[in-house]
Amino acid sequence: SPARRLSTFRPPLAPNAYLVPKQKSNTTTRDDVTNEHAWHRMLVAPPDAPATVAPPPSNNDGVSSTVVWIISISVACVVLISWILFLLYRRKQADRERCISKAYVNMMDTSADEHPPVNLSFLELYRLDSSAVTLGQLLGSGGFADVFRGTLHGTPVAVKTLFENHPTRRELQTFATEVQLMAVLHSPFIVDFIGVAWDTPEDLKCILEYMDLGDLRDYLATHDAASFSWPCKLTCIQSIAEGLVYLHDASIIHRDLKSRNVLLDSTKGTKLSDFGFSREQTTNTMTAGVGTYRWMAPEVILAHRYTSAADVYSFGMLLIEFDTHDIPFAHLRDKHKDKSVADCTLVGMVIANTVPITYSNTMPTWLAHLGRMCVAREPSARPTALEIADYLRQNVSLSM
Repeated sequence: SPARRLSTFRPPLAPNAYLVPKQKSNTTTRDDVTNEHAWHRMLVAPPDAPATVAPPPSNNDGVSSTVVWIISISVACVVLISWILFLLYRRKQADRERCISKAYVNMMDTSADEHPPVNLSFLELYRLDSSAVTLGQLLGSGGFADVFRGTLHGTPVAVKTLFENHPTRRELQTFATEVQLMAVLHSPFIVDFIGVAWDTPEDLKCILEYMDLGDLRDYLATHDAASFSWPCKLTCIQSIAEGLVYLHDASIIHRDLKSRNVLLDSTKGTKLSDFGFSREQTTNTMTAGVGTYRWMAPEVILAHRYTSAADVYSFGMLLIEFDTHDIPFAHLRDKHKDKSVADCTLVGMVIANTVPITYSNTMPTWLAHLGRMCVAREPSARPTALEIADYLRQNVSLSM
């Protein structure tokens, strides 16, 4: 009857609903058996879907969590160590720049003062026993100083000292600040500074490492293209470029890059020297006409503002020396006097841009291309020292 059907009607359970066990009675019915089976299954599958069995708990979840923690901690440690190393590098760079800047403050003050006080206190840290230094053969002379071959405790060294004819106070202070600059430069492509010695300020001596093959100018003059081949030259050229990279990275312009200021050694290779004209790059206008005219960039000759691009121009002129074994523009002759063009005449030709800068066919084509880029009239069109070094690394490896 309808009443019986209503009393025995049980609405279907919703999918995935939990079953609540019914109160047991003393009499077991078919419905009780069905409900007991449902209680053990816990979850009821949808009418037309297969029954879903819950997977047993796995230990992989715990292992995965441990791996995630280990990876996270490792990454954090790497980041922390990288940050600490970066801070230490920045601190070292800042210390070096402060030392270099301090040397330049003294040098610039000297340039502005005709009668600076002679102060060598900042060199005490590098002072050696003057009795241990001996002088021998004269190796060369500069603007106001001689360079001798000497010894320090019996070890061969180069000794740079002021001319004997009573140097002025300005020359002495300039030399002292050049020594201070040398003391803070450390590169395998820069001549090593050993120390300084003096009894009185006037006999101040700068002790440098000895380079047994002398300077590049004399080496080119005494060796022909067969004995000083391009593979050997390219090794020297690379070292010069790396030396410029080091200086420019420290915001230093050499300002007198030429073959006389490049030294060679049979085991130590090629190094830059003579920083008497070097200056720190600043935002101020640099207009002092220093250096040797045949290697000098047009903007320096014209006393215009110049940057490290002036050294790049000189590098391009230095490549002419490697190419010809002679100084730049040596082929130019004065038609009226049948001799080499005088420097004053040459300066006018460079300013007027009427003198050609060329490289011979015996020079590697790619190197001649680099030379032409370096001597571009506009400083902004010249490559940087770093770009030169990269270009050389790429092409030298291919040509060897």
